[in-house]
Amino acid sequence: MVIDCHVHLTAPTLLSHYDRIAAEEPYFKLLSESSVNRFATAEDALRYMDANQIDQAVVFGFAFQNQKYLDAANEYIIEAVQKHPDRFIGFGVVNPNLPNLADKIRSLAENGMIGIGELFPTGQNFALGDYTTMKPLADACMEHNLVLSIHANEPVGHDYPGKTATGLLELQQFAEHFPELAIIYCHFGGGLAFYEMMPEMQKILQNVRYDTAAAKYLYTKQIYPAFKSMQRIDKLLFGSDYPLPCAPAVLADIRASEISPADKDKVLGQNLIHLLSKRGQA
Repeated sequence: MVIDCHVHLTAPTLLSHYDRIAAEEPYFKLLSESSVNRFATAEDALRYMDANQIDQAVVFGFAFQNQKYLDAANEYIIEAVQKHPDRFIGFGVVNPNLPNLADKIRSLAENGMIGIGELFPTGQNFALGDYTTMKPLADACMEHNLVLSIHANEPVGHDYPGKTATGLLELQQFAEHFPELAIIYCHFGGGLAFYEMMPEMQKILQNVRYDTAAAKYLYTKQIYPAFKSMQRIDKLLFGSDYPLPCAPAVLADIRASEISPADKDKVLGQNLIHLLSKRGQA
């Protein structure tokens, strides 16, 4: 079973109003104007999955700041999951700064969403490391047994659109504040995983997983044996960041990496199945 845990879908209704949305949503505009950006519908994602022998995908819309766009993004994901329940696993998007957060998350759970994300701390202008700010989101996710996916990026290295000032300390603080919350830090957690070699960080990050989204743009494929060497291969989830052009290469690198077939199976799907089954979602 191969499951891509990081696939972005964009509702055609949103794209038809791109200029207006871009004027109101600066982070959406920033990422949309990147040279590697693409937009994908549910049908596009299915073609990508079929071409790359991917059985299922976790799909989500863009995490906007404005509720009207979040609602449109979520409606499209709910529809896609209902239409293709054997192929798509749905996550909903929210903005922790907006009112009625608990009601929105309850509604998403009632409509079949099993997680929240990918959320953007800088792009949505929320303080990930602030306990008071994040408690309503964390509490609602835990109440409904939802996994929470959060964007992360490296504090060093090359720059790119979407590389933000939210750092490893904020990622640590969030996990430390809510140790029972199931968290996926995207893009290898911006390198946070390497700090699990510190005993205190192992404890703080015990419920954190990391995805491989956009790995081809960030690391060599030696990242996979490195996770094995750190005894953290059970925490790594295949995510492509489709529709970025690198998506097929991310999967190809995992398949060609120097880890065992059993460990490849874990990364490519079994780790996510285990995470979801622990929360009654698989």
